Amino acid sequence: MRHALLRTLLPLALASSALAQGDVDYVLNVPIEDLGTLHLASGVITPPIAPQGVGALATPGEIYNNSCLPYAAAPCGIVFTNGVTAGQTRIDDGRLPSRTSPAPAAGVMDSYRVTSFQIGYCTTEDDPSIGGPGARIAILFWENYDGCINMATAGAPTRTINLALPGTLTTGTNRCITVAINLVGGFEFSLKADADGSYQGTAADDKFGWGFQPTAITAGKTVSIIRAGAPAGTNACLVGDGTFYQNPGATVAGSGLDNDNTYWLQSAATTGTCFAGATTQANCAAQPGAVYGGYYLRLTADLDDCNANGRPDFDDIAGLFSTDTNANGIPDECDPPPAPVSFCTAGTSTNGCNATITSTGVARVSATSGFTLNVANVEGQKQGLIFYSATGRQGVAWGTGSSFLCVKAPTQRLPSQASGGSLGACDGSFSADWLAFMASTPTAIGNPLVTGRTFQAQAWYRDPPAPKTTNLSDGLEFILAP
Repeated sequence: MRHALLRTLLPLALASSALAQGDVDYVLNVPIEDLGTLHLASGVITPPIAPQGVGALATPGEIYNNSCLPYAAAPCGIVFTNGVTAGQTRIDDGRLPSRTSPAPAAGVMDSYRVTSFQIGYCTTEDDPSIGGPGARIAILFWENYDGCINMATAGAPTRTINLALPGTLTTGTNRCITVAINLVGGFEFSLKADADGSYQGTAADDKFGWGFQPTAITAGKTVSIIRAGAPAGTNACLVGDGTFYQNPGATVAGSGLDNDNTYWLQSAATTGTCFAGATTQANCAAQPGAVYGGYYLRLTADLDDCNANGRPDFDDIAGLFSTDTNANGIPDECDPPPAPVSFCTAGTSTNGCNATITSTGVARVSATSGFTLNVANVEGQKQGLIFYSATGRQGVAWGTGSSFLCVKAPTQRLPSQASGGSLGACDGSFSADWLAFMASTPTAIGNPLVTGRTFQAQAWYRDPPAPKTTNLSDGLEFILAP
């Protein structure tokens, strides 16, 4: 879709006034099309979701937003760009806030798993639909970039993504586009926040970098990158706006956090030039201000961090910091524990009672109380107790009666108790906080508690007329949660 403020399509214009500002092209009254999203996994482009236009990629997971086009609005109608030739790379910088980043840019992660990004470019390369190759561009990301430095000094990029993007639909006409690149499906990558996971307070220690590099350009055609951002306090584009920490989900244009007023042009393998944005622009006298030294980029990340350790859950699992035994993409320590399971058969007492064991609460390693074993339908006015094992289930006949010993040896007894209720009735019961018992009995079977360990519990009570003069409930198996 076309930006509502830019209407009439005209060729790229390069003026002496723009050249005076240093390495700046500008585009007059050219519609910037929000092309939607290119899904790398499928190669399919889907149209943008309403609301349409520049700034439409709104998501609570947006971690960086440098999409401010300060002169695109009337009366100027100007979008500033920088041309890039084959073999050149344009590099900009910014910052992703970590958990130690100061307010208002307070991060929620120390590492971000990037799932999509949006760029802006212009090109006269013919689109494949009219027989051309389209715009062939590599996007490079550096986790730690000191700002306006040579690529040879910056070192190998953290991630390079090669793209074949749409070109112009009318030969000879410059087409300007914003497009989101969906990385989901195996193309995601991670960037540490504040370059190394913690805020240092200096640009050289806290910034990431990204580059725009045409991999091939047809003779006589052009590719350029769209300039974006605004100096602090000017042109009504707030630093950090539209990100998870400032106006999350809002369809607003922002200036990227710590995106300074410079960019780097890598012109050869080991040489390049650092450019600064001009303090004023003469192309539209009605709207004075600076031509900012930054490029259009929006970054979206997966903010799932169930265990609050500052890493994405995916990275926890991939890096073997967490296990995922059921392969559901959630670290095991964050999975809700399976519900306790009843097993085995309860014995029938002299008065026809079938004692049943259940539980309330969750058996958590991190807790010292709150998981209670409850036994109902016990013969009234009988002595009994709950016992448990950590070695598994069984079903061994209990004498010649109807009961079964449901848990394997060795077993651990909890304190004995009276069932209460009425003699001859099935209204007796037992109850014990298993976690409280474990916390007060360090030598008990199963201590120390370990997440994921399985236990089996059962109740025993006296029933003098029955074989072996006792009876047993059914069994209950439970698994320890974190």
